[in-house]
Amino acid sequence: MDFPTSNFCKLKNDDLESFSFPQVEPVVADLSLPFFPVDDVLETKLEQEFQLVMDKGTLDAIGLHPDGPVKRMMYWDSVSKLVAPGGILVITSCNSTKDELIQEVESFNQRKISTAQEIEAGKDEESCREPPFQYVSHVRTYPTFMFGGSVGSRVATVAFLRK
Repeated sequence: MDFPTSNFCKLKNDDLESFSFPQVEPVVADLSLPFFPVDDVLETKLEQEFQLVMDKGTLDAIGLHPDGPVKRMMYWDSVSKLVAPGGILVITSCNSTKDELIQEVESFNQRKISTAQEIEAGKDEESCREPPFQYVSHVRTYPTFMFGGSVGSRVATVAFLRK
């Protein structure tokens, strides 16, 4: 794929550790793209929104941290600001199933709606808030296996629409 001529000119890489960037630098140079800034998704300094945000293992790594549950809430707050309305968030996980990822998004949606309702109640305003993310689809072509009567896969990739 020719990224510069395919409207993929505003690529950014947000990673947990800066050691991945030297591996990316030669690829970026070959594509004639600007180099990616180092940024921490939990404390992002990126101020723009993107039409497509892809996570391949970041949420998994955050979940393994001793403060995983708190860090996961920080992750969702941050990612919800990075994905533009109408944009897509794609998460690939080897630690969570499709249903677990959907449930996590639903929990985040409920937390955001509850917070919005509390703020609106304090202003004596009533407004219906939509959930920030909506499940769109998932990859169905990963190899599956059966264990204990349940069918599963070692990897789940799920897409969510940012409303």
